[in-house]
Amino acid sequence: MASCGQPVGPDFENEMTVVSCPPQVQAQLLLGQMHVDRGWLAEAFPYFEAAARSGHPVAVNMLGRAYERGWGVPRNPAQAAAYFETAAALGETWAMFNLADLLLLGDGVPKNRARLPALCIVCRKRQCESPQYVGAPA
Repeated sequence: MASCGQPVGPDFENEMTVVSCPPQVQAQLLLGQMHVDRGWLAEAFPYFEAAARSGHPVAVNMLGRAYERGWGVPRNPAQAAAYFETAAALGETWAMFNLADLLLLGDGVPKNRARLPALCIVCRKRQCESPQYVGAPA
């Protein structure tokens, strides 16, 4: 689920800062997710698109998901990968996971298994450091 206030930072392997999310962006992400959860995929896109204009990494990742899945736009995994790259560079863990998935499958981008270990290591490290996953099975 889309949420703000996740640990992110420009040096996402080492720096763990929290980027807060403006209330308007939180609302847009929540509305978009509510539409997806109800199967109203086309109606979800404008909320994710509006939220992504803020540049918040969670919002940019969700816009990538919309392009990856075809939520309200024609499916475009190459465009999704570009949004995932942007959000991953800002430290968004889910964007790293989503990008790794596209790179593994070669979906919209050339297969690039050489990048997978770095993306997966950062994802795993982030997951383990996240308070919601502390104590969760590995």
